[in-house]
Amino acid sequence: MASESATISGDFEAWLRPILIVAILLVGASFTSITMGFLLFEAIRQRAFATLVQTQFLSVFGAPICMITALVLVLMLRVVSGKIEFKAAGMEFKGASGPIVLWLLCFLALAVVCRMLWIAPAITK
Repeated sequence: MASESATISGDFEAWLRPILIVAILLVGASFTSITMGFLLFEAIRQRAFATLVQTQFLSVFGAPICMITALVLVLMLRVVSGKIEFKAAGMEFKGASGPIVLWLLCFLALAVVCRMLWIAPAITK
């Protein structure tokens, strides 16, 4: 009887986990989209966005592009080769830590390259 209730509990957990993940992602994406929409609308209304893009283009567009590129690289690697596990500097990264550390390394590498190649535009008033 106890093993039967454990099976039912495991089935319920397996059924509930994807629903909770999707719900959390939807709530997070909705909150982020609404907040960014209000901020962007206000910045455009006050004409501050154009100035910000001119003075901090790499921060406004470069960093998010590096983040997304690093995420795509890590996800493609996971799809192609399976679980990401590696050892570096005497530490072993398994489970969730593998993709997180790999994403961080990819993002930092991309950010450093962007910064090295960036030539700040001359702003004229």
